[in-house]
Amino acid sequence: MRQAGKIGFARAARLALAGGLVAALAGSGRAAEARGRPGHGAAPLVAMPTLPAPDDVSAYAPASRLLAAPPARAALRPEALAPKTLAGLSAQLGPGFRCAQRGEFLIASDLPAGEFDILVDGILAYAVNALRSLYFDRPPAEPVTMYVFRETATYADGLERLFGMAPVSPYGHYAHAFQCLAVNYDTGPGTLVHELVHALMLPDFPDAPIWLSEGMASLYEQCRVEGGRLHGEANWRLPELRRALAEGRAPALGRLLGMAPAEFRESDESLHYAAARHFCLYLQENGWLAGVYRALRDRESGSPEDIGRRALERASGLPLPEMESRFRVWAADLAWSGDAAP
Repeated sequence: MRQAGKIGFARAARLALAGGLVAALAGSGRAAEARGRPGHGAAPLVAMPTLPAPDDVSAYAPASRLLAAPPARAALRPEALAPKTLAGLSAQLGPGFRCAQRGEFLIASDLPAGEFDILVDGILAYAVNALRSLYFDRPPAEPVTMYVFRETATYADGLERLFGMAPVSPYGHYAHAFQCLAVNYDTGPGTLVHELVHALMLPDFPDAPIWLSEGMASLYEQCRVEGGRLHGEANWRLPELRRALAEGRAPALGRLLGMAPAEFRESDESLHYAAARHFCLYLQENGWLAGVYRALRDRESGSPEDIGRRALERASGLPLPEMESRFRVWAADLAWSGDAAP
């Protein structure tokens, strides 16, 4: 499991990132626009860091788990658990939390005032715009409630107070049924973007295959921002994939494409995340990811494996066996910043 001391590093990194985004938005004259509708302001090349690799990947809960109302609260309407008005959200949380609404997003946080403004009009505005410009056409039908907790302790306390649950993941949770997400912001901006991908994908592609939904969400756990776009990069999930490739344990692409959620989340779950994430990275690096996403969303009928194969072959011009061969060579040779760590 993660050591608690590893989490605190992210605060300085997220401030540096967010400050750069806000400066870029302001410099391009888009800061005011971002308050109503996220704009396309240019941003410097800067990483969105998340936590270092967990000490024991096999024991680590993935970055996203669905919130479920405990039995005692199951009778509550979704809006009672995740209010859909600014007044309702403020009343639910009380003093100590700042609340704002930007478009269809209701944001609440215990961050200090300056960091809260940076979160709302810097990181969130930039990420929403960048993701929509690439992938998502259909907005949520109702507001998405976002709880952003400044540190691990308030994250755990907030989940218990609001949802009657302990954290399954140290990172964050997204609840389809309630259209809300909760994030431990001390793990870095990439955690927020991971959960944001889920919130934006649900109305646009509600039955997305799990390899795509979790692959794309985890792709942006580690990314850089440049020229109005988010670019995923290799992260701590890569070594597990490389080991599995070397040992002949990596899932075949055909199997990954056809996986149901239950199979994806079985005993090799962390490997499935690593494979899906870095396959999405491979597609991104070749300029195919956005086209594959749209082809799958607007798909013809067929089995999940056949639909996925057709979308990949049309986007790339390669038969699936050849794409798989190239992906495996690419992933085995891929480097990431953690390779140089002692």
